[in-house]
Amino acid sequence: MKMGSASYGFPCSRRTFLAACGAGLGPYRAHAVQAGVCEAERGVWPAARRIIAEGRLGRPLRCYVTVGARERLPATDLFHPLLAALHSVLDEARPFRVSAAGGAMGGAGRTAPDSMVMTCTYPDGCTVTLVSTTRAQGVRPPVIHAERGSVKLLDSALRVTEGDRTYLIQTEPAGDPLDGLRACRACQCTPEAARGASVAVAAAIKALRTARAVECTNG
Repeated sequence: MKMGSASYGFPCSRRTFLAACGAGLGPYRAHAVQAGVCEAERGVWPAARRIIAEGRLGRPLRCYVTVGARERLPATDLFHPLLAALHSVLDEARPFRVSAAGGAMGGAGRTAPDSMVMTCTYPDGCTVTLVSTTRAQGVRPPVIHAERGSVKLLDSALRVTEGDRTYLIQTEPAGDPLDGLRACRACQCTPEAARGASVAVAAAIKALRTARAVECTNG
């Protein structure tokens, strides 16, 4: 799959392009900041990763995240940091297939979609669906559904449903990925994790443009 802004009729920033291309990113490592501003080692993210890794809920089946599209910015704006953090929770590297649908709902003259549904399918059968819509505000808590329960990632707690029992696990606040973007926070994830998320988002852009699912190769 080709990676480059010229391949898509949709803004693909230089930092996204570089994060998607270089296996090690080399001198361009700083350009992975967009994919890595979610602090996956802080707050609800590592707590959710432990719950999933322990296997009490069984295999993860699907995950849903809804974010509010920001004015004048593309629908995928927050997909990079959220997907990189979710990959760390689910222990996934990158999807093997990505599909997408959406459009520009923000008024006349807009060309970049501001509403989008992106669905990633992983080799183990798990799916992650990210929704960007002008009707939502901020980031709604991600929900991970597994074979025997679910985990909802709140701001400073996990709501875990295990069989017929629901309980909270308190954590420190995870922080808003918007704050990291505004402050140009240093990358909080590895280059490999940033690349996996950016490859998936680039595939979603191509899927939206071509109206066909895109397979992500290992190249």
